[in-house]
Amino acid sequence: MLAGRRVLLVEDEPLISMMLEDMLAEAGYVVAGSERDSGGAMAVIESAELDAAVLDIHIADGDSFHLADVLLRRGVPVVFSTGVGESEIPAPYRRHPVVIKPFDLPELEAALDRALPRPAAQ
Repeated sequence: MLAGRRVLLVEDEPLISMMLEDMLAEAGYVVAGSERDSGGAMAVIESAELDAAVLDIHIADGDSFHLADVLLRRGVPVVFSTGVGESEIPAPYRRHPVVIKPFDLPELEAALDRALPRPAAQ
């Protein structure tokens, strides 16, 4: 399974962030960092080993597409989170999974499942 994978969470609403941290933990993921802005997120990206990221599109200091660019260049899959809808996502990012707020644990798990590569068979 995909449990135990390290996920960066970028969400600027504290209550939503806490809820998502709980969801990720319940699903067996490790929250490698939970940040509300680009500076904090970049610090985690630079210092942590990441398997995926869940990025709220609208964060405290703008949008998260520049973070997605850095993560994707490093081979880290992203899932976008939004309260507005998929129409706000620019074309280059539409191939990545999106969860629309409010979403539940099965929706988040399904999005991460689509984003993350399958572990090699042993």
